[in-house]
Formats: sequence, C-alpha cells, structure tokens
Amino acid sequence: MRRVALPCVGLALSACVLMAGTPQAWGSNAYANNYNGLKTANFDPKGDYGVFALTFQNDISNNTVTGDVVLNGAKVNNPGITVPMGQKVAEFQGGNGNGFFLKSELAKFNDHRNLMSMTGQYSSTASAYVDNAGNRKAKATATNKKPAVNPQPGGAIATVIDPFAVSSGSPYSYAPTVSGGLQLDGVGDSGSAYFFAVDSYLFTTDSIENYYADGAPASGDLWSLNLTGSGPTVGTSSVNVDFELNPLALSEITFPGAYLASLGNPGDPATAAALIDASIDTSISMALTYDPTLGEVDLPDGFTPFPDGTTYTAAAGGVEYGDGAEAEVAGVPEPSGLALLGVVGLGLLRRRNRG
Repeated sequence: MRRVALPCVGLALSACVLMAGTPQAWGSNAYANNYNGLKTANFDPKGDYGVFALTFQNDISNNTVTGDVVLNGAKVNNPGITVPMGQKVAEFQGGNGNGFFLKSELAKFNDHRNLMSMTGQYSSTASAYVDNAGNRKAKATATNKKPAVNPQPGGAIATVIDPFAVSSGSPYSYAPTVSGGLQLDGVGDSGSAYFFAVDSYLFTTDSIENYYADGAPASGDLWSLNLTGSGPTVGTSSVNVDFELNPLALSEITFPGAYLASLGNPGDPATAAALIDASIDTSISMALTYDPTLGEVDLPDGFTPFPDGTTYTAAAGGVEYGDGAEAEVAGVPEPSGLALLGVVGLGLLRRRNRG
C-alpha cells in the first residue's frame, strides 16, 4: 500500500541481516503503486480520489496524523485531515466529506495529497499525485520501523482508490501498470502489496466511493493482484503472487485471440479466468527481482499484468470505474498477522485470501 515526500514506487521485500546466526531486526516495509490503463479517461475532471491511512501499536491507534498537500503548484498549509471518532482511519476532509476530493485539484507536476499516520514504530502514507509526465497516480506505503530492542506488536495500512466515469462504446486499450513490494526482516513480520480494479458493472450495491465502506467485496472486483510475504525474505520465492480475474469481468475485458489460443482457447468464463490467473501469476513471478545486498524483491516500475492488445469496453450506458493500491505490514508478536489488520481497519481493509 509500497517512499519519501511522495511515497517511493519500488517493490521492496526484505532485510534479513544475520549476525552470529541471529536475525537482526531492521524493520519492514510494503509498497504499492497502481496506475490505471484507461489513458483517455484518466483526466476525467468529475472524478475524485480517496486516500486513507491507519496505524496502531498495542491498543493505541494513530498517535500522529499529518498531511502534505500541494495543489496547483502551491503548498496547502491547512490540509484538513481528520481521524473519525471510534474508527481511527485517517482521511482528508473536504469533497463529499468521506475522504474523497476532486481529481481536478491535482493539476501540475508534484501536485499531491499525502496522508501520513504514525503510531510508535508503525507508519503509513497514502498518496495521490501527478508525476512528471502529467499522469495522476496512486501510491501507498506501510512501514514497521522495528527497534532492535523491545519491538512492539501492531500494524500499518495505507490505501488509495481512484474512481472515475467511463463511457460505453468503443473499446479502450487496457494496460494498467503496477509496481510495489515488501521489505521484511527476519523476525516474522508479514506484509502485503495489493492492487485492484472495480467497476459499477460488477459492484452494483453502491457507488465506487463506498466500495471500502461496504467491505470491499471480492465479487465486485474486475481483477486483483496480491503480493504477500513473511520475514525473512531471502529471495523472490519469499513472495507469494496471487492474481485473480473475476470471470464476470470477461464481459468487459477482452484478451487477445493469440493469447487465449496459447491457453487452449478455453470455452467458458470460469475456465478462462482460472487459466489466465495461472498465466499471469507466472509472468509476475518471473518479473520479480531480488537484491541480495538489500534483501529486496522488486516488481519493476510500470509492469502491466495484462498481455498487449487487451481491451476494456464499459458496459452499456457507461460505468463508474475505480482502481486502487494498498500496502500493509503487521509486526510480531501478533496473534493473527494481517488478519488482525482486517479487524482493526473496521471496514477499510478486505479479507484477501479467497482460497
């Protein structure tokens, strides 16, 4: 969810430093960066962004929440952040009042809204920003800056979701890009870099803005990608790759004929989705790299899970489309790892392992 003022983009998984055979705790990081593949719809002025962050240590949540906001090239001195009573999920005020704000506010290079949460050794940053090519992007990072002495249980999560309107009609070239990863030490930390796309053709119970508030149901996803691991991370095999395509999404996402032929031209959506999942899992796993000096696993910046020639055609009447990025870490001694984050997040987080 996956960084400095604008959270870093790289996927880093790692840091297991062994001294006298004993893991030295250096801390852990998870990073996620997601950029939608519908280039012609990317600057929809009616669209909005939502950025959310949560940290906790023991029974304390969000000791500090800060915002770093630059709009139209000028720093905003009163960014309007808030931590709702009883929920502890940090968000920006403004817009429709639930953490979303107009995408058109981000107009120039380095315009951004960064939301930062910190509790003890845990921190998270959610960021919507404009890169130097004029693209609006989403980044998330979560960090456990674990001390070598007396580390504390807890966790961190950052989430960014980018909804916008897509008209029906001609197909769009579809090439969403992702990068992110994990840097986990050798003391048992767990982490996740998570990416997804959803639209109102599949998620029909509410607006995309309320996707997380409604529990982020997997049945509403077009697709998702989860990179997970637990320390120590000592190579690319330390990261589990799980890409999931919703079979119903094949009504809108069309894969190239040659690609489907390479999979045996599966006839029904469920079979096709399962074969596509396995194929994309393999391509992502092969794209991961490992830096033994840093103990990092990286998914290259700008990687697209989809084969060249994939298209997306919005359902009749148009849809509200959204994509997002999440980064999570959980620190030991935790009774249930990442699952505990799902409880504390109070609806912000999803249960991802679908079996």
